[in-house]
Amino acid sequence: MRHRCMKSIISGSVCFIISYAVWFAMIKAMWQQPDAKTFSKINAKSAKNGQYVGNTLLKKENSLGLNDLFLDIRNDIRKRRTGRILWYKPPNFQHIIDSERSMEFSTCGFPNSCSHVINPEFINSSDAVIFHGSVLPSVIPKRRKDQFWIFYTLESPKSVYPIRNEWRTQFDWMMTYRRDSDIFLPYGKIFRKQHEENMDLPEIMKGKEKEHPVAWLVSNCNARNGRQQYVNKMNNHVHIDVFGKCGAPLVASFKNTSIEAYKILSLKHKFYLSFENNHCTDYITEKLFNTYSRNVPLVPVVRGGALYNKILPNGTYINAADFKSPKDLADHLSYLNDHDEEYLKILREKLQYDVYNMVEVYHQSLCKICERIQDPSEQVKPNRRDVSSWIRNNTCTTVDDIR
Repeated sequence: MRHRCMKSIISGSVCFIISYAVWFAMIKAMWQQPDAKTFSKINAKSAKNGQYVGNTLLKKENSLGLNDLFLDIRNDIRKRRTGRILWYKPPNFQHIIDSERSMEFSTCGFPNSCSHVINPEFINSSDAVIFHGSVLPSVIPKRRKDQFWIFYTLESPKSVYPIRNEWRTQFDWMMTYRRDSDIFLPYGKIFRKQHEENMDLPEIMKGKEKEHPVAWLVSNCNARNGRQQYVNKMNNHVHIDVFGKCGAPLVASFKNTSIEAYKILSLKHKFYLSFENNHCTDYITEKLFNTYSRNVPLVPVVRGGALYNKILPNGTYINAADFKSPKDLADHLSYLNDHDEEYLKILREKLQYDVYNMVEVYHQSLCKICERIQDPSEQVKPNRRDVSSWIRNNTCTTVDDIR
């Protein structure tokens, strides 16, 4: 009797150990993340010792014969995903309108293609849905369980409308100008040119007027961070030409965001004030990026809440935060205005850079969404962040630099 019991116990233990080993191997094979070297080969069709599916390496020497099972699971996920990205009632922004006409996902650099639609009727067959954070629908649409919802905004937290409670935990990804966004969408991206720019700087300098060194193109005359007061104090020490809704008209046919407007400003001015209307994390609008466009010989002067040294090339701009007061900044600009060689050191370096405009950056962001929804390892998480807290908590600061 004792012998039979011992035999049963041993047999049961062996079964338990084998079962545990099988399940452990299944989980490990299914979810194991490759190292950085392996990860770079994700999209390869084959590998020396196995096949890559998503970001998982299925080894041929797997003695448990589970490769086919895992491959079927991954392929099932791929089959369910259409690659369709829906813009749910998009805003009338030019970069979105232009992308709707011209977006080619074949240029994204990976084999699996996507499509980009704006008809809400496609919501059930879309893998990702983008919502404009400032105009969320009054009723939450019905969603697929495996669908990614994306919160889009380019506004600073001070300008984003309050988000209703029922919407606060509905989103999987954030699509904003902040560098910690899931889908990074800045107003522009600066890059160094492959070939050195050789502009006729002596000829350019002839047209610049020492009596009018600084230009500012602005439409919001009552910014919360006191930029108008800051400029007024600067104007007591260096001449500033103000254009736009808060000053003189520039050229009636040009919008404030037009590259041509900045080219006109650069004909006689040396500096451009790129002062943001709020001091918020990473918040840099298109007016600064426009000064880095090709053939715009202006040196930007920045004031805002971004860490500019993390975003802009060193030696290409002047930061108001480096000066104790508006007077100190104005005195520095006056010095550079009187010493052309010192000014040209900054301008020459800045002219070695160009910028991807808003349409190009938006295309890159759509490519990123396409890449992520085609990756089987991307799964909708049950616990989503509070969007309102992510946007507003500790992201904007008050400043005391107007002395």
